Amino acid sequence: MADPPHILLFLKSFATGGVERTALRMVHEWRAMGLPVTLWLAQDSGTMRGEFRGGLMPVVAHKDGMLARISHLSRTIRDVRPDVIYCAGNTYAIYAAAVRVRLGRQCPPIAIKISNDLERHDMNAGVRWGYHRWMGLQGRLFDHFVAMSDALRPEIERYAG
Repeated sequence: MADPPHILLFLKSFATGGVERTALRMVHEWRAMGLPVTLWLAQDSGTMRGEFRGGLMPVVAHKDGMLARISHLSRTIRDVRPDVIYCAGNTYAIYAAAVRVRLGRQCPPIAIKISNDLERHDMNAGVRWGYHRWMGLQGRLFDHFVAMSDALRPEIERYAG
């Protein structure tokens, strides 16, 4: 029987937010299923820190600035060699894209969770056009998309290809 896949999930912190709360629940569930999980954090802070349980020690960058954090995350991925990287939401896509570009062929597959409307009628037309181009780029950079609802599937297909 093959070893279970090692998952690396990254977050900025234990901040209270829907993406972070869902991601931490997933970490707990994966671990309960016996899956090896590495949790990478930019900062070991936030109101949900006390809710984190299970004996998993997160890898913490303690770095300021996005470029320093991406560099640390990339080194962590090279060191722990996960089978898959899980991107917890659209807001983290820039980190996942930068890691993919930085690691190239050495980058494990990346799965990204999409939980927000991709039509983005909340944006003006110019920003929305740019966002849709960004989603198209993600379709070329990421290996799997996880839709949080059936209604998102056609949008993911349309904008990420």
